[in-house]
Amino acid sequence: DPRNVHGYIIGEHGDSSIPVWSSVRVGALPLLDPGQEPDDTLKAIHKAVVDSAYDVINLKGYTNWAIGMSTAYLAKAVLNDTRTIVPVSTCVRGLYGVEDDVFLSVPCSLSSNGVQASVEMSSPLTKDEEAIFQKCAKGIWEVQEPIWATL
Repeated sequence: DPRNVHGYIIGEHGDSSIPVWSSVRVGALPLLDPGQEPDDTLKAIHKAVVDSAYDVINLKGYTNWAIGMSTAYLAKAVLNDTRTIVPVSTCVRGLYGVEDDVFLSVPCSLSSNGVQASVEMSSPLTKDEEAIFQKCAKGIWEVQEPIWATL
């Protein structure tokens, strides 16, 4: 049953998204053994997820329904104080070796106050996942650092 598959994509969206294969669970079981690298099938699944947005844009010209549904889901979580855990953009300074004030998507608990806290995943990021996350954060920081310097 697909409802029993749980995992996270963190960082940015699209081509820069980071699938955290080490966190994926099928029921109570991890998808990968500790230290196991994702195979070509898993890499193809991630590529298909990334490409699906481009497919929608090419067919419709926009992705407004998905954005609207996601926004409604997040608004309900905040308005109803559900403490739902979802990946949303938050300051990741101090997470996974990031030292700058960069905002990236990580699992967070949402309450009526917004982001209550970032949430540790059930398995730590692999060294590769953490390195990709740090590279993503560095790329964002390189864009925003000159802006901060002018303020």
